[in-house]
Amino acid sequence: MSQEEILSSVKTVAQGLEALKAENQQILAGLASSVDSIRKESGDASFVERKAQIITKSVESLELGIGEAQVSSNSYCSKYCRRKYDVGHTRLILDNSYVFKTIFRQFLIEHLYSPQVVAKS
Repeated sequence: MSQEEILSSVKTVAQGLEALKAENQQILAGLASSVDSIRKESGDASFVERKAQIITKSVESLELGIGEAQVSSNSYCSKYCRRKYDVGHTRLILDNSYVFKTIFRQFLIEHLYSPQVVAKS
């Protein structure tokens, strides 16, 4: 798997977790209104409250997973960008070295083999 594919997969997982979190929050909102209705009618809403607690823990776990995916994605992206920077930096150093050698050769040719230097010899 390439680095771009891994990063894309992490983003896809994070989006899936976000969708699941939104769905759980909708369920939680429905349970909250059910608890209110049950309390008004009979007063014993403990079963629905337990379900709401389970969904709340699920939402908290999803938020943690989403945060970890974002941190992982950002960390991976920064490492990937750093590698690209290092490769570009190395390429720039090599290009600079080539240009320096070319200019130095031209300088030597002009000053060592110029007609004035040859005439002096």
